[in-house]
Amino acid sequence: MKLLSQTLCLALALALSHAAPQNLEVMVKDRPERPKTHCEQHRDGDQTTSPSGQPIMGAFVPQCDEQGLYRASQCHGSTGHCWCVDSRGQERAGTRKGPGTGQPKCDEPDRPERPKTHCEQHRDGVQTTSPSGQPIVGAFVPQCDEQGLYRASQCHGSTGHCWCVDSRGQERAGTRKGPGTGQPKCDEPDRPERPKTHCEQHRDGVQTTSPSGQPIVGAFVPQCDEQGLYRASQCHGSTGHCWCVDSRGQERAGTRKGPGPGRPKCDEPDRPERPKTHCEQHRDGVQTTSPSGQPIMGAFVPQCDEQGLYRASQCHGSTGHCWCVDSRGQERAGTRKGPGTGRPKCDEPAGPDHHGAQLDRCEEIEFDAIAPDAKRITYFFKGDHMWSGFHGPSELINGSYKELDDHHHLGHIDAAFCLHQPNDEDHLHTYFFLDNKVFSYHEHSHSLVEGFPKDISEVFPGVPDHLDAAVECPKGDCLRDSVIFFKGHDVFHFDTHTKKVKASQWDHLPNCTSALRWLDHYYCFHGHQFTRFHPWSGTVTGKYPKDARDFFMKCPNFSRLSDHTERERCSHVPLDAMTSDDLEKALAFRGDYYLQKTEGSNDGWHAFPIAHTFKDLQSDVTAAFSYAGHLHFIKEEQMFVYKSGGEQYQLVEGFPKPLKDELGIEGPLDAAFVCGEHSILHVIKGNQMFDIELTTTPRGVVMESRLPFPKVDAAVCSPDGLRVFVGADYFQYETPMLLANSKIVPEPHKTSLEMFGCGHNGTNVSQSLTMHGPNP
Repeated sequence: MKLLSQTLCLALALALSHAAPQNLEVMVKDRPERPKTHCEQHRDGDQTTSPSGQPIMGAFVPQCDEQGLYRASQCHGSTGHCWCVDSRGQERAGTRKGPGTGQPKCDEPDRPERPKTHCEQHRDGVQTTSPSGQPIVGAFVPQCDEQGLYRASQCHGSTGHCWCVDSRGQERAGTRKGPGTGQPKCDEPDRPERPKTHCEQHRDGVQTTSPSGQPIVGAFVPQCDEQGLYRASQCHGSTGHCWCVDSRGQERAGTRKGPGPGRPKCDEPDRPERPKTHCEQHRDGVQTTSPSGQPIMGAFVPQCDEQGLYRASQCHGSTGHCWCVDSRGQERAGTRKGPGTGRPKCDEPAGPDHHGAQLDRCEEIEFDAIAPDAKRITYFFKGDHMWSGFHGPSELINGSYKELDDHHHLGHIDAAFCLHQPNDEDHLHTYFFLDNKVFSYHEHSHSLVEGFPKDISEVFPGVPDHLDAAVECPKGDCLRDSVIFFKGHDVFHFDTHTKKVKASQWDHLPNCTSALRWLDHYYCFHGHQFTRFHPWSGTVTGKYPKDARDFFMKCPNFSRLSDHTERERCSHVPLDAMTSDDLEKALAFRGDYYLQKTEGSNDGWHAFPIAHTFKDLQSDVTAAFSYAGHLHFIKEEQMFVYKSGGEQYQLVEGFPKPLKDELGIEGPLDAAFVCGEHSILHVIKGNQMFDIELTTTPRGVVMESRLPFPKVDAAVCSPDGLRVFVGADYFQYETPMLLANSKIVPEPHKTSLEMFGCGHNGTNVSQSLTMHGPNP
């Protein structure tokens, strides 16, 4: 009987294995899968980080057990290190074993763990900087002993350099050994260490600029000798260029060699060096703008020939754009070529139609000069073109300043500024500097002042020719009413009353090709970037450089700055519109973005793309107002109405509709607002305000008024009254009636500083804005 039972069981098993393999597979597959554990996500994340699915070379891949939990012992195959981890995969301090020192005992009960030492934090910070846990390629990883202290001798595997460190992990000066020169003797008693030399500070500053200690990719690292002095010959490994330097590490003009032509002969006795040319000053200014000497990431570095002159064809390696320049490095209009479109033909003579070419300042343009007038309109100059304000197309300079074209082929403006001191008629002039000449124009009429142009030395004695930039500096910002002139790294403060000059050098500042005073701050423009500086000392505070297109012009869909909120809060481009919704949210619109702030919240202003919230609007709102629980937007000749409530805004069915049908007025409009619970809509168009009664059908204008402003950008009611936005300022009125009857413009307030709380230095000056209006 027992034999029969066993036979039947065997037959049944064989039948099932042959008859239903597919059904069994389906049954297995149909069981619900458990979610991946943290260890499995960590492990699989490392193994699929590249497009082909293989783990990154040298990356640490954690080991998980059958339940998906971290194995108690983890090892890194590339380094040979092993250590114990807790249930979260975090390394248990003091358990790490190096190659050949045995496996750590991870099955022993946990002892109270000591905090990680500075060395262990430094080491583990390097190895866990990426989401998948692998060390940064080429990064220096410090070596710690069993107690977590820095080992006396440290080596960088990628470079082959070794050196001695103190107990804080700081390199001991004079102990560094290069590849093949032996190990430093770090067990010798410490001798009183000499201070680091300028070269050593320069070198070590480059190699420790990131939190994990690795050198910046592509950065130039100077070479120092055993005494810490600059080696006479310096080379940049990333570019292949070599050159000779003096004892301060400054390049000796005319010694630079490109890749392949051999090394410069730096042991020859110094010949009297010619002064650096404008191109060499420009080039070297870009390459030494940061304290550690590396070029600004993405900055344009001009190419100079052996005589130090600008090469006729210039290219920007980061963007792939190429263009032709004249002898002063100014771009020849109409010659720019984009990536993949071939090189421009720069050996052809410039055609007579240069005036007809259009320039787009949203390309990476380096302006010749920037200057505001007394009406706070900022003018940007490049070649034979100029731009009025922060947005709009270019126009030819000779349309406003004809004599510049008569005296010089345009493209040679070096600097410009406007002196507009109160109650001083002589200061209502705009000055242009071209080569060794200065032109003075009456600001309001744009007519050339009699007797001009004159030599620069006659009008501004002590100021050199061929300037790079200039900016006005009134008393209070500077010690006395002054003009600041820039030429390379040389700076000249010219006293406008005594005609005396104070010269200084600002080597820490980039080579300014134009300068601007705006909202009581001073900006040095270099390439398409800018750096804010103190007008007397040149001190730079905050994170710079920044892209000028984020703050000083309106470029469609330009969003290189990752922090949209900072850009929109700090932008000097005027607002397009402003209003609020029924949830006490203030909304300020500009270009493709809007800023939002909830009243009563300490969270401040935050920027969002208009297209994400108001899909039908996309961008460029011309006016906005709130009425009867709805947000009304005007865009050219159309009106959009959204129902406001909760976090979502829904377009009311049937909209958009023609503006004329809805309000009885034709566009384009500049601003619109409703105060409080009133039904009068105030519409601003040019220098006129129209009152429209919203409760009547059909709607139409019931009153007209003339305003003290030629143009308004936006307007909104607040608890303090009515705010009218003009350019970068806003003006406060108690009621719309006072605005309509006012003949005197009140004191201006700075929008970016006083309302949005931005000073370009990270200072957050919060100011409340509740959108409930006053009585009209």
